[in-house]
Amino acid sequence: MRVKGYDSIKIASIPKNAAECRGFKNQVVSAICKTRKGDETPLVAWIQKCSSAKDPSEFASVGNYPVLDRTLGHKLLENARGTRFSLDFQALQEKCQKEGKQPSGRLLLWFILNKFSLDKDRGASLSQHHLLSLKLSGKDVKSLEEFCQKLYYIIGSLEQSEMPQESALRSMLYENLKHHPLLALAIDKYRASKGSSSKRTSQWLMDRLEEAIELHQQDENTSFVEKALQTTGGHKVPGNPANPDTKSKKETQDKEKKESKTKKEQPDKKAEKAQGQKGLQNWDVKSHCHCCPWNF
Repeated sequence: MRVKGYDSIKIASIPKNAAECRGFKNQVVSAICKTRKGDETPLVAWIQKCSSAKDPSEFASVGNYPVLDRTLGHKLLENARGTRFSLDFQALQEKCQKEGKQPSGRLLLWFILNKFSLDKDRGASLSQHHLLSLKLSGKDVKSLEEFCQKLYYIIGSLEQSEMPQESALRSMLYENLKHHPLLALAIDKYRASKGSSSKRTSQWLMDRLEEAIELHQQDENTSFVEKALQTTGGHKVPGNPANPDTKSKKETQDKEKKESKTKKEQPDKKAEKAQGQKGLQNWDVKSHCHCCPWNF
């Protein structure tokens, strides 16, 4: 990887709370691993040290990626402007400058993650509590999607050894899903199964939960396609439909032209009458008989 290639790394905004910290950490790890052309395992271990380190002295050595470490530090310092970490990072930067160096990027990342971390035992307790106290609100597919997202979000934050007992997790899922109409068939199968059946597991219930969401999405896609076909009716839609105002204006102009042509073809009665009177006057003058007292 060339040095200038590190400029393309984009680091997310500094998290404002512990809820945002998890997504921030995942984004940073993904952005760092993006720079690796080959196996990213050594690079993942290098950046994951920010989560496992207990003391900032562990970052005295930058490891095998000194340029990447400095680039990460530069971008974190830029993103920290105007945040709660601004003053802390300035103090740390000035301290390192006295020693003739810049703060390590991994050290700054560790500082952020450590600020929002929970005590390991307390964190596991809270996560287990949140997992077992999840509630499904509503009987539509949206409520299923929200419940599923929260379920996997909490499970993803737990180690395998920190997971609640299978019976507790299975009971929580059953109590939440048993009244939802989209899972009525799955719940019937669950109730009819024996205690040793594979259906009597939390994993089976979670699979049915995902399946119900996916099937509803497929039905929705099909309904949209059918609606589109009914709307078009198999006929082509004109590329440039006529403007009603333009059409009306054209009809008016044609009507006026027709009326004007008709008037020209019809004789003008007033003109004929005037012409007749004029001819009569001429006849009176020329045909006056001097012998008779009458005029013809």
